[in-house]
Amino acid sequence: MDATQLIINFVIIIILMTLICLVADVFLALAVYNDAKAKANNEPILWAILVGIFGLIPGIIYLCIRNSEFNKRIFCPHCGFAHPISLKNCPQCGIYNNYSEPFDNYLTAEYKKKAKVFLIISLILIGVCFIFAIIMVCLFFLTVASYSDISYYSYYPHY
Repeated sequence: MDATQLIINFVIIIILMTLICLVADVFLALAVYNDAKAKANNEPILWAILVGIFGLIPGIIYLCIRNSEFNKRIFCPHCGFAHPISLKNCPQCGIYNNYSEPFDNYLTAEYKKKAKVFLIISLILIGVCFIFAIIMVCLFFLTVASYSDISYYSYYPHY
């Protein structure tokens, strides 16, 4: 195999890795979208676009704030007990919580399942990209070492 063919193979592998990483970003964006829908977030499309375009940094920010709506606390109007707004009933007295309706979506379980599937697919694809990268670096160094015409002794002649 000559050097030109080797360079073409490396370019093909780089293009393949790029495509796999782009597909992984799309699946990660779909996972964030479905998770945001399951968590009754007001901006699921925005989070999906941010994660799809910019990658992990908006994803980490989303993970930090994703439960903020669920963890907001309100006081029960009947007994005064503080509880999360997402609970249907007060844990102290059992009175119905009117403010929990946005969190009570019959599609929540489906969104959570889709989010997990997309996240698993995305993580598998990211792992494949890392494996390709490691293999490519190893092949590059092995190829450079095998095609190198310059040896150690040409730089340091013996006297």
